[in-house]
Amino acid sequence: MLKILFASAVLALALCGCSKKSAPSLAENLQSKNSAASATVEAGKFLRDLHEQGRLPGLSKEDHGELKAKVSGFSETVHFPLSLTFQFTKNIDSVCNYTVERLSPGSDWRLVKAWQTGAAGKTVKEFPIQ
Repeated sequence: MLKILFASAVLALALCGCSKKSAPSLAENLQSKNSAASATVEAGKFLRDLHEQGRLPGLSKEDHGELKAKVSGFSETVHFPLSLTFQFTKNIDSVCNYTVERLSPGSDWRLVKAWQTGAAGKTVKEFPIQ
């Protein structure tokens, strides 16, 4: 009787485990238009386009570096308005920071703040937004 009860419990747990949906993969998050992962990639592309056009304050088209954003919960659904901040590091002593905003799912990204920080992380310059 104990073996049958144990086997039933294991089977029930196995069946419950099979019905749980696993967390979405990064690829699935990137394809979902309402995930933080997808929104971050879109915002990064917006900043890249501004950079390629020479319209990113504090940088020229020829500047090279690394663009990063600190985002937690890539699989989380985004809520609007959405604001994201990116850091563009072109050398160890200088980081240009950019905050972009999207008011609704159908609206365009816009640059709302741009500033430069020094090695200690303190703001050394604020750039005007056009």
